[in-house]
Amino acid sequence: MADPVVSYAAMRLVHPANQRRSEDWCRAFAEGAGGVIERHCRLHPGPVAMFGRQGRLAGLLRQAIGEGRDWYFGDHGYFERATHFRITRNGLQWRRGAGPGPDHDRMRALGVQIAPWRSGGGHIVICPPAMEFAQQEGFSARQWLASIHRRLTSVTDRPIFVRTRERAAEVPLSVDLHDAWCLVTCQSNASVEAIVAGVPAFVTMDCAAVPMAGTDLSQVEHPAMPDGREDWAAALCANQWTLDEILDGSAWRALSDGGDGLR
Repeated sequence: MADPVVSYAAMRLVHPANQRRSEDWCRAFAEGAGGVIERHCRLHPGPVAMFGRQGRLAGLLRQAIGEGRDWYFGDHGYFERATHFRITRNGLQWRRGAGPGPDHDRMRALGVQIAPWRSGGGHIVICPPAMEFAQQEGFSARQWLASIHRRLTSVTDRPIFVRTRERAAEVPLSVDLHDAWCLVTCQSNASVEAIVAGVPAFVTMDCAAVPMAGTDLSQVEHPAMPDGREDWAAALCANQWTLDEILDGSAWRALSDGGDGLR
């Protein structure tokens, strides 16, 4: 396999608040995978890796997919997001059957505890997508929210609480999940946090939460509460790494081994 390419665009086309962490990730991945860092917003032959997909990164990702390359995508982790980074091959988030399989020891080390499914609750929490993300995906975040609100009010009279981006920056999700009936989002990591906390979740796009979340809002009064959350969460833990683990090649070896994930 040709050396992976870490695009320098990932280091300079991100939000300023995340720039240092993006740069650290790119340098660590390049070192751990034996790749090089492209500094001119173009792709060398072979696989490509990037952290996030803001700005011109979105175009580079479309190019990589269109040319049939393997691509590796980094972002903040599913758990302990300040210190861990998820990495997926040929996908934006973990999906069933991809990446390393469940690692329960790693889950315990991270302190991830699965709460019993909640059988009660009152309000519904909606976590809308960011406007920039929606634009990248070809839809309007405002229209998404209006559509979700309309669909929910047609099937339930439960109070609906919209968790804005501003509130999310200031208030932990656990506060809004207190006494919540369920959470509805696009593909936000909020769905993972809710499911681990025992709060049923609904998602409207493919994401890591899909195996444990509902996708049909007409069933909001009867949300899915599937078994298997321990294996699911352990698989997510196995597909995220610290910067040190990325730097020493542990993440690259795990991804290259072609683990079959959670079946």
